[in-house]
Amino acid sequence: MNTNSFWIRKTFSEPVFNFNKDYITPTNCDVNKVAGSGDKYSIKVTTLVPTDSASIAISTTDNITTGKGLEKTIEWYIN
Repeated sequence: MNTNSFWIRKTFSEPVFNFNKDYITPTNCDVNKVAGSGDKYSIKVTTLVPTDSASIAISTTDNITTGKGLEKTIEWYIN
């Protein structure tokens, strides 16, 4: 099996809490790990087959905790 692993870094506009794999939909890859805190997170993905394109999408419809008793949806922009 030919695999490649790489990390994707994501910086949110404000601190978020409990960001995990449940918020991520992978395409042509698997999400292996989500690490980070506050507004900076790293997402480790591994491709399982040779591919020219692997990507992730972060849910923009699920609420995520941004503070005690505060939740909002994530706005996702690709730079």
